[in-house]
Amino acid sequence: MFESFLHLFITLLIIIDPFGLIPYFLALTSNFSQKERALAISKAVLFAALILSIFAVFGQHLLEYLSLSIASFKVAGGLLLLWVAFEMILSHPKPPKEKEDIALAPLATPLLAGPAAIATIIIYTGQASGFVVSRLIIIGIVFAVLFLTWLILVNSEYLFRILKKQGSLALAKIMGLILAALAIEMIFAGVKILL
Repeated sequence: MFESFLHLFITLLIIIDPFGLIPYFLALTSNFSQKERALAISKAVLFAALILSIFAVFGQHLLEYLSLSIASFKVAGGLLLLWVAFEMILSHPKPPKEKEDIALAPLATPLLAGPAAIATIIIYTGQASGFVVSRLIIIGIVFAVLFLTWLILVNSEYLFRILKKQGSLALAKIMGLILAALAIEMIFAGVKILL
Protein backbone atom coordinates (compact mmCIF):
# COMPACT_ATOMS: atom_id res chain seq x y z
CA MET A 1 0.00 0.00 0.00
CA PHE A 2 2.76 2.47 0.98
CA GLU A 3 4.64 1.57 -2.21
CA SER A 4 1.58 2.43 -4.29
CA PHE A 5 1.20 5.84 -2.65
CA LEU A 6 4.92 6.54 -3.02
CA HIS A 7 4.60 5.58 -6.70
CA LEU A 8 1.67 8.03 -7.03
CA PHE A 9 3.72 10.83 -5.41
CA ILE A 10 6.64 10.25 -7.78
CA THR A 11 4.38 9.89 -10.83
CA LEU A 12 2.47 13.10 -10.06
CA LEU A 13 5.70 14.95 -9.36
CA ILE A 14 7.08 13.83 -12.72
CA ILE A 15 3.84 14.65 -14.56
CA ILE A 16 3.61 18.14 -13.07
CA ASP A 17 7.40 18.54 -13.36
CA PRO A 18 7.91 21.74 -11.31
CA PHE A 19 11.55 22.20 -12.35
CA GLY A 20 10.62 21.74 -16.00
CA LEU A 21 7.84 24.29 -15.54
CA ILE A 22 10.28 27.00 -14.46
CA PRO A 23 11.09 28.30 -17.97
CA TYR A 24 7.42 28.04 -19.02
CA PHE A 25 6.27 29.83 -15.88
CA LEU A 26 8.85 32.58 -16.28
CA ALA A 27 7.96 32.97 -19.97
CA LEU A 28 4.23 33.14 -19.17
CA THR A 29 4.88 35.69 -16.42
CA SER A 30 7.69 37.63 -18.08
CA ASN A 31 5.79 40.90 -17.72
CA PHE A 32 4.60 40.17 -14.14
CA SER A 33 6.06 41.61 -10.95
CA GLN A 34 7.32 39.16 -8.31
CA LYS A 35 4.13 39.76 -6.32
CA GLU A 36 1.92 39.08 -9.37
CA ARG A 37 3.91 35.91 -10.09
CA ALA A 38 3.42 34.67 -6.52
CA LEU A 39 -0.30 35.43 -6.68
CA ALA A 40 -0.68 33.66 -10.03
CA ILE A 41 1.04 30.46 -8.87
CA SER A 42 -0.82 30.52 -5.53
CA LYS A 43 -4.19 30.73 -7.29
CA ALA A 44 -3.14 28.10 -9.83
CA VAL A 45 -2.08 25.63 -7.11
CA LEU A 46 -5.40 26.12 -5.28
CA PHE A 47 -7.39 25.57 -8.49
CA ALA A 48 -5.31 22.49 -9.38
CA ALA A 49 -5.73 21.05 -5.87
CA LEU A 50 -9.49 21.51 -6.12
CA ILE A 51 -9.66 19.89 -9.58
CA LEU A 52 -7.51 16.89 -8.63
CA SER A 53 -9.31 16.43 -5.29
CA ILE A 54 -12.68 16.33 -7.05
CA PHE A 55 -11.36 13.61 -9.36
CA ALA A 56 -9.88 11.73 -6.39
CA VAL A 57 -13.33 11.59 -4.78
CA PHE A 58 -15.63 11.28 -7.80
CA GLY A 59 -13.38 9.92 -10.58
CA GLN A 60 -14.13 6.27 -9.85
CA HIS A 61 -17.87 7.01 -9.86
CA LEU A 62 -17.44 8.70 -13.23
CA LEU A 63 -15.77 5.57 -14.61
CA GLU A 64 -18.56 3.39 -13.27
CA TYR A 65 -21.23 5.71 -14.66
CA LEU A 66 -19.59 5.58 -18.10
CA SER A 67 -19.08 1.78 -17.79
CA LEU A 68 -15.32 2.09 -18.20
CA SER A 69 -12.86 -0.31 -16.61
CA ILE A 70 -9.70 0.67 -14.79
CA ALA A 71 -7.79 -1.38 -17.38
CA SER A 72 -9.08 0.65 -20.32
CA PHE A 73 -8.47 3.85 -18.37
CA LYS A 74 -4.91 2.68 -17.67
CA VAL A 75 -4.30 2.28 -21.38
CA ALA A 76 -5.89 5.67 -22.18
CA GLY A 77 -4.11 7.34 -19.25
CA GLY A 78 -0.83 5.73 -20.26
CA LEU A 79 -1.22 7.03 -23.81
CA LEU A 80 -1.92 10.52 -22.43
CA LEU A 81 1.15 10.31 -20.20
CA LEU A 82 3.19 9.21 -23.18
CA TRP A 83 1.95 12.22 -25.15
CA VAL A 84 2.79 14.56 -22.25
CA ALA A 85 6.23 12.93 -22.02
CA PHE A 86 6.88 13.52 -25.74
CA GLU A 87 5.74 17.11 -25.33
CA MET A 88 8.12 17.58 -22.39
CA ILE A 89 10.99 16.19 -24.44
CA LEU A 90 10.28 18.09 -27.66
CA SER A 91 8.69 21.44 -26.74
CA HIS A 92 10.00 24.92 -25.92
CA PRO A 93 8.30 27.71 -23.88
CA LYS A 94 6.73 30.67 -25.69
CA PRO A 95 6.23 34.02 -23.93
CA PRO A 96 2.76 35.62 -23.97
CA LYS A 97 2.05 38.72 -26.06
CA GLU A 98 0.38 40.63 -23.22
CA LYS A 99 -0.30 40.37 -19.49
CA GLU A 100 -3.30 38.16 -18.71
CA ASP A 101 -4.67 36.09 -15.85
CA ILE A 102 -2.94 32.76 -16.32
CA ALA A 103 -3.82 31.19 -12.96
CA LEU A 104 -6.72 29.01 -14.13
CA ALA A 105 -5.54 28.47 -17.69
CA PRO A 106 -2.91 27.48 -18.61
CA LEU A 107 -1.31 27.12 -15.13
CA ALA A 108 -3.93 25.26 -13.06
CA THR A 109 -5.14 23.36 -16.07
CA PRO A 110 -3.61 21.89 -18.16
CA LEU A 111 -0.09 22.46 -16.73
CA LEU A 112 -0.73 21.42 -13.10
CA ALA A 113 -4.00 19.46 -13.31
CA GLY A 114 -4.04 18.30 -16.89
CA PRO A 115 -5.47 15.15 -18.43
CA ALA A 116 -2.45 13.05 -17.47
CA ALA A 117 -2.60 14.07 -13.80
CA ILE A 118 -6.38 13.56 -13.71
CA ALA A 119 -6.08 10.13 -15.36
CA THR A 120 -3.36 9.16 -12.89
CA ILE A 121 -5.51 10.20 -9.92
CA ILE A 122 -8.51 8.23 -11.20
CA ILE A 123 -6.38 5.14 -11.84
CA TYR A 124 -4.82 5.22 -8.37
CA THR A 125 -8.15 5.80 -6.62
CA GLY A 126 -9.58 2.87 -8.58
CA GLN A 127 -6.78 0.60 -7.37
CA ALA A 128 -6.77 1.77 -3.74
CA SER A 129 -8.68 -0.08 -1.06
CA GLY A 130 -10.68 1.64 1.66
CA PHE A 131 -12.68 4.46 0.12
CA VAL A 132 -12.33 7.23 2.71
CA VAL A 133 -8.80 6.60 3.98
CA SER A 134 -7.27 5.99 0.54
CA ARG A 135 -8.96 9.08 -0.92
CA LEU A 136 -7.70 11.21 1.96
CA ILE A 137 -4.17 9.89 1.48
CA ILE A 138 -4.38 10.52 -2.29
CA ILE A 139 -5.65 14.07 -1.69
CA GLY A 140 -2.81 14.53 0.82
CA ILE A 141 -0.33 13.41 -1.86
CA VAL A 142 -1.89 15.86 -4.33
CA PHE A 143 -1.47 18.68 -1.80
CA ALA A 144 2.13 17.64 -1.04
CA VAL A 145 3.11 17.59 -4.73
CA LEU A 146 1.34 20.88 -5.40
CA PHE A 147 2.93 22.51 -2.33
CA LEU A 148 6.35 21.42 -3.56
CA THR A 149 5.45 22.80 -7.01
CA TRP A 150 4.32 26.09 -5.45
CA LEU A 151 7.55 26.33 -3.47
CA ILE A 152 9.65 25.76 -6.57
CA LEU A 153 7.70 28.16 -8.80
CA VAL A 154 7.50 30.94 -6.20
CA ASN A 155 11.30 30.78 -6.16
CA SER A 156 11.56 30.22 -9.92
CA GLU A 157 13.66 33.33 -10.66
CA TYR A 158 16.28 32.28 -8.12
CA LEU A 159 16.24 28.63 -9.27
CA PHE A 160 16.42 29.70 -12.91
CA ARG A 161 19.59 31.68 -12.17
CA ILE A 162 21.10 28.51 -10.70
CA LEU A 163 19.85 26.04 -13.34
CA LYS A 164 19.92 28.46 -16.28
CA LYS A 165 17.58 27.90 -19.21
CA GLN A 166 19.49 24.92 -20.60
CA GLY A 167 19.70 23.16 -17.23
CA SER A 168 16.01 23.65 -16.60
CA LEU A 169 15.06 22.42 -20.08
CA ALA A 170 17.45 19.45 -19.76
CA LEU A 171 15.83 18.52 -16.45
CA ALA A 172 12.39 18.72 -18.10
CA LYS A 173 13.56 16.40 -20.88
CA ILE A 174 14.97 13.88 -18.38
CA MET A 175 11.67 13.98 -16.47
CA GLY A 176 9.89 13.48 -19.80
CA LEU A 177 11.94 10.36 -20.48
CA ILE A 178 11.12 8.94 -17.03
CA LEU A 179 7.45 9.80 -17.58
CA ALA A 180 7.52 7.99 -20.95
CA ALA A 181 8.80 4.85 -19.20
CA LEU A 182 6.07 5.12 -16.54
CA ALA A 183 3.48 5.62 -19.30
CA ILE A 184 4.58 2.49 -21.14
CA GLU A 185 4.39 0.50 -17.89
CA MET A 186 0.86 1.81 -17.35
CA ILE A 187 -0.18 0.90 -20.91
CA PHE A 188 1.24 -2.61 -20.61
CA ALA A 189 -0.46 -3.14 -17.24
CA GLY A 190 -3.80 -2.11 -18.74
CA VAL A 191 -3.38 -4.25 -21.86
CA LYS A 192 -2.39 -7.25 -19.71
CA ILE A 193 -5.62 -6.92 -17.70
CA LEU A 194 -7.74 -6.46 -20.85
CA LEU A 195 -6.24 -9.58 -22.48
